[in-house]
Amino acid sequence: MTGAALAIGCGEKPASGDRGPARQEVAATDDDTSLPPGCRPAEVAQLLDDLFDALNRRDDDAAAALVADRELLALLERPAAGRPLRLVAVIVGFANGLGQIEFRASDRLVGKGAIDCETRKVVAIGLGAEHERMAPLCAGRRACARHWG
Repeated sequence: MTGAALAIGCGEKPASGDRGPARQEVAATDDDTSLPPGCRPAEVAQLLDDLFDALNRRDDDAAAALVADRELLALLERPAAGRPLRLVAVIVGFANGLGQIEFRASDRLVGKGAIDCETRKVVAIGLGAEHERMAPLCAGRRACARHWG
């Protein structure tokens, strides 16, 4: 599996539309050119950021446009009011024809999933609570993305 590193953060931009919290700017600090278009670190981070933003705004139509199957949204709990879901870090790799991702979100949540690089849609995703003994997501990894601050 190939992988790539990325850092995300560096400031805030308004959430799309007039609802929802401010979003972090996405900025790549490292890249792996062996990853196919649509699965490069900045693209994957932006896709997840857009998905979480749609979920935070409770915009099911916008969220559905970012996943291969609307039923995937049923696997993701909507964020509680006042506790928006925010991408903190993502690791991107490529195997079996799909972008393979591991990510950390706000409130000590971790997840895994897969991206169809051609359609730029999430084809699999899972999100759960982080285990207390779990090592930091990006520890010792070359391929990583983060929000700083």
